[in-house]
Amino acid sequence: MANPAMAASDAAASPARAPATPLASYDKEIVSKFDSANSYEHVRHLAEDIGPRLNGTPQELLAAEYIGSVLTSYGFEAKIGHWGPVSTKRVGTLTSPNAKLPGGPNWQMSASTSGKFTEAGPAVRAAVLDAGTGLTPGAFDGAAGKIVFADYTTTATTRNAIVDNAVKAGAVAVILAYPTGNSAPPTFTLTTAQPTIPVLGGGTAHSKWIRGLLAEGPLTLNISTHEYLNPDGSYVVGTRHAVGDPQGTKAPIVMVGAHIDSVLGGPGAHDDASGNGVSLEFARVISQYPLDKEIRIGGFGGEEGGLLGSRAYSKTLTPDEINRFVGEWQMDMVGTTYQPAGFFALTPDGKSNSVVQSAYDAQARLSPEDIDRLGRDDVNLQNCKLGQSDHQAFFDLGIPSSLFIWLDYNMPMAPATCESISRGTYTTEPQYHRPDDTMDNVSAKRLQITLDIVGGAAAYNALNTVTINATGADGAKLSDTPVRANCGDGWRPVGTTDAAGRLVGVFPHATCTFEATSGQALIQRTLDVHGDRALAMRVALPECSSTITGTHRGALKVTSGVTCLDGATVNGRITVNPGASLVSLGSTVNGGVSATGAKDITLCGGSVNGNVAIIDGQRVRIGGGPSDCAGVTVAGGLSVAGADELLILAGNSVRGVVSVTGSETRVASVVAANTVRGSLSCSTNEPGLTNYDRANIVTGQKNGQCASL
Repeated sequence: MANPAMAASDAAASPARAPATPLASYDKEIVSKFDSANSYEHVRHLAEDIGPRLNGTPQELLAAEYIGSVLTSYGFEAKIGHWGPVSTKRVGTLTSPNAKLPGGPNWQMSASTSGKFTEAGPAVRAAVLDAGTGLTPGAFDGAAGKIVFADYTTTATTRNAIVDNAVKAGAVAVILAYPTGNSAPPTFTLTTAQPTIPVLGGGTAHSKWIRGLLAEGPLTLNISTHEYLNPDGSYVVGTRHAVGDPQGTKAPIVMVGAHIDSVLGGPGAHDDASGNGVSLEFARVISQYPLDKEIRIGGFGGEEGGLLGSRAYSKTLTPDEINRFVGEWQMDMVGTTYQPAGFFALTPDGKSNSVVQSAYDAQARLSPEDIDRLGRDDVNLQNCKLGQSDHQAFFDLGIPSSLFIWLDYNMPMAPATCESISRGTYTTEPQYHRPDDTMDNVSAKRLQITLDIVGGAAAYNALNTVTINATGADGAKLSDTPVRANCGDGWRPVGTTDAAGRLVGVFPHATCTFEATSGQALIQRTLDVHGDRALAMRVALPECSSTITGTHRGALKVTSGVTCLDGATVNGRITVNPGASLVSLGSTVNGGVSATGAKDITLCGGSVNGNVAIIDGQRVRIGGGPSDCAGVTVAGGLSVAGADELLILAGNSVRGVVSVTGSETRVASVVAANTVRGSLSCSTNEPGLTNYDRANIVTGQKNGQCASL
């Protein structure tokens, strides 16, 4: 995150994740695949293998190239962009042939213009001599041929004398570093130029590290110094085009971003290699799905210098592209080990927007087990006001965007609000913009929280939305109706309809079969999910061959076709022959109902004054409700054996014994909310039974598969 003053350990332990339930909904499946161990390794490579990535230096470009190569391996088209010139950068790079340098093998310090720039020439390699303050007698004894290390002082004349005396003693390089406090590397000049040796400025962490290493034994350093005159900055953007839009001209755009640069001397593990680690893991997982939205992953240089890279990139966006943006999820400092830090979604105007809300929604979708695994105290996203990062460049274009960040943010006190304050205030971790912003400042657990919430939010928006509206045969809304879908890779739960019969699910580009199990029927629809779609699922009862509405005297035998009873009274037993169907709506049967090999038996409402016995029925629906098919009052017993496609017994009142055996249905048979005065016995039903949390009230015993229903 950019410091406004500048330009305008659970560290390695990823929280254990329980294996995902096979074939969960697509959004939950994606979240289950996120692994912060992968993010952590990307962070390590950027912070240690590449090291500090000051804007305009080769290391910033190396970061862009690394991110581009990873995205290319995931099937993205990666392009590196440049802008400039930016301000001249003067840096020293330090490595060691005989010691493991804390914070990574590549240190960076400031290089004074008063010293020598080695440029393409050989680096200076020598042992380090600690001269202390550089002011004591004998401080430079033995300095010949060595790198002199001494305390930095803000007094220019003293500073000049220290370096001058070191040079006179034969030093081949001089490092001046802050000995106390918590300072970044200083940039300074000398009153007496020293053009024959490199002169460097180090931070407090460098001072502590060097003295700690010297306490263990001799320390040798390699030093090279460079002056990059008005260089160009770099950014990288990876694009994965939507199915059917290979040129990227019409699909909605979902973008996830981070910044690739760090400050002078800082390896930027948290700020902001962590953001890139999360965005690359998001890219890895989302690349496994065919999508109808275009995915862009941004790595912006020059953020620390004033959002330079993101503003340069935003200027390349056409009005058409801007209009196609769903949003930009910007990750900057997304996993510090600093305990006071909380998780925030911050916007330049302090208001929530669709990107912020998507993160709240993703957090709400986490299960209690997920929250326990991640830590209840940390899973607590809050929203307030702040610019200072690359989300600002997109916000200024009218694109919904938010900064996601871990820091100790000061929420405004009433009557002030997030919208009324001029800008947010906060406390960062002590390592912020310092050389010790190393891997010790990165929490794998907090990276995982960011992945699950922000990655989950972006993934949800990357998928297609299918809005399902379920209605009964009479047009009534079907509430509390479970829906599942098969998009060619197995059945997945979508959810349960609300009171309005509505349910929203998300899917990749696919052709999917949807099934809703209502009390009236198993509703099935096939839909090409190519973009956001609406799906109407309505119960279609069998078309009646004949209909009885009045009183039928004597027994009724259904030999073929579909016989419908609509508010009728049958004074006798009903028998249904193989292949025939019976639909009874609100009717009274003064006798029993028996069927063997029937195609469809539907009894909704009304009563049967006798026993009901159904053997080898294809679809058996007795009750279901409450909204679509009222329960039936059965004066005798009720037995169903061998149903082979659908079985629903719900909301009925049965005076005798209920038995359900040997069914092999396409979905779990429903035995729910029945009131049974006898016993309830169930056995050998596949793929099992469910009551959808609507318990059966049984006077007698519950046996077998129904024991828990």
